[in-house]
Amino acid sequence: EGEDEGEDEGEDEGEDEGEDEEQNEAQVRAELKKIKKDLKQIPFEVLEMLQEDGTTPTSAIDTNSKREREGNEKKKKGSVAPKRANKNRPVEMSSKRPVGRYREVVPVHAPKSRDPRFSSLSGSLNRNLFEKAYGFLDEYRSEEVAALQKQIKKTKNSAEKEKLSESLQKLQKVIQKNRSEKTQRERQQEMKRTERDAVKKGKKPFFAKKSAVREAELISKYQTLKSTGKLDKFMEKRRKKNASKDHRWMPGRPVA
Repeated sequence: EGEDEGEDEGEDEGEDEGEDEEQNEAQVRAELKKIKKDLKQIPFEVLEMLQEDGTTPTSAIDTNSKREREGNEKKKKGSVAPKRANKNRPVEMSSKRPVGRYREVVPVHAPKSRDPRFSSLSGSLNRNLFEKAYGFLDEYRSEEVAALQKQIKKTKNSAEKEKLSESLQKLQKVIQKNRSEKTQRERQQEMKRTERDAVKKGKKPFFAKKSAVREAELISKYQTLKSTGKLDKFMEKRRKKNASKDHRWMPGRPVA
């Protein structure tokens, strides 16, 4: 029995010592973990200075934490709103803070410029109304074309004559472009009108493809050119243009 009791006591003491060692190891691990965490917060420059001075990182951590606490206390003190003796009296501002040179006493709303072409406030563009309102510009352009043609006939200087002819060509192109766009819009409106009439009569709605619209435009252009007698001239220009395009892909003469 004495031997059994001695063995039990020895086992208990061994177990206690093992538990103490495990606790010590856990504490050491926790301390190391905490030190590593604190070291991560220290910037690299501070660590270099500590290596040169020979001071421990824990002292730097303590100083950093003290500085942070002091800064937070100062911020708290500064953030306190100034008090006033009576609510009807104005707030007394501290004379220690410098007053700004320019202060906005009354808020001024500066006007912001906007482009009416890209602003939704201006509404959508109505082509028919626009043409009615600015139809007089076409008359001005036609008068300007006539004036330029007269001026070209009168001028004898070749350089000035060339400038006038260039401006005349530009103006004629603008007039031609506006006319073609107008005819195209009128054609589209006519197609929509006929389609609406057909739907009213009981036909299913049909939306023409772009290819069909383009084909109709070409047919109307051909008819107008034929009626005005400019078809042969137009076809000759088109043949020359296509020939110049094809000529680019022709093989050149072999160099000797």
